[in-house]
Amino acid sequence: MFFGTDLEVRFSAQGVDSLIMVGIASTGVVLSSVAYASDADFRLFTVKDCCYDPDQVVHDHLFSTAFDSRTTVLSLADALLLLAEALNEEGRAGDALVPLNKVRSRAGLAAATTTDQGELRTAIWHERRVELAFEDCRWEDLLRFGTALDVINAFGVKIRQELSYLPPDSHVVTTHNLLFPIPQDNIDLNPKLTQNP
Repeated sequence: MFFGTDLEVRFSAQGVDSLIMVGIASTGVVLSSVAYASDADFRLFTVKDCCYDPDQVVHDHLFSTAFDSRTTVLSLADALLLLAEALNEEGRAGDALVPLNKVRSRAGLAAATTTDQGELRTAIWHERRVELAFEDCRWEDLLRFGTALDVINAFGVKIRQELSYLPPDSHVVTTHNLLFPIPQDNIDLNPKLTQNP
């Protein structure tokens, strides 16, 4: 996609810094595009369900090794729900219903119809929790939604009530737990950085 074209220059001129990658021949066009775009410092999201290679074993291996280190690998449902969330946050609730209902339709669920931004936000968040239950993105969703402290601490209260042997400070999350520490070598390189709390 990039080799022999001016796409990198055109994207940069338009302020594009993130790309969603899909395509045929994971071992060819997709792999070379991911490598080039990653080396050009684009933030990449590759939709695994929308990539194909005739050799399924190699395809799966690429997504678990080479792609995983250069791009965020998403399912189609994840990409559609992220789009719905972004559209809703832009105040385009009617447009947000389209990708949300594609996911719901595939699951055999009735279409969502609300165009109230708050109600739709709640519906999208719920859909992400149910649809992506085993895709290991719940923690990042809670951080992005700004609800990690409330949700995890409410669970902590519940689990401490059920398991009386747990100490009172178990399963308690504070703001300290929401950020990873900045690596010391980065702080050494830039004295203006301060360590996360």
